[in-house]
Amino acid sequence: MESFESILAEDLFPYFLQFCKNRNFKDKELRTWQQKMLFFAHWAILKKFNIALFSNEIRAYDFGAMIIQVFKFQVSGFWTLDNVSKTSDEKIRENIIKTLNLPNKLIDYMFFVWESMGEFTKKQLVILSHDLNSWKNNYDMKKVGKIITNNDMKNDKYEIVEKYLKIK
Repeated sequence: MESFESILAEDLFPYFLQFCKNRNFKDKELRTWQQKMLFFAHWAILKKFNIALFSNEIRAYDFGAMIIQVFKFQVSGFWTLDNVSKTSDEKIRENIIKTLNLPNKLIDYMFFVWESMGEFTKKQLVILSHDLNSWKNNYDMKKVGKIITNNDMKNDKYEIVEKYLKIK
């Protein structure tokens, strides 16, 4: 695979919203659902290619893994489904390559993960994320927001999520 430097999740977020805008995912408007979809794209790419998609810290919270920088964009209303334009997947791909320099192979797999898991509800994604040892081992009710490292995620059993993906 061509060389790749991890990106910031908040830079990918508007493209993710455009991807969702093209589909009728039931919970696509919900912040928690959006967070889980970004997390599972990072997680699956890390597991399949041993490459960290995002350079952001991912933290363990009540409803699973969270990327704080994306959350800040979500609560500010800066990026929402209402303020991104509807565009073709091919145009989204072109823009991701042009602005983020993400390799096609990673974009293909990221789109595949989003397509495969997009019909899940927020609740289903939260439950699935809670099944992962990377979350279980880092979540602490008394000290929320502990960092989930890429090594933590690499040690998760892939089969937990694999059964939900139409594995390529």
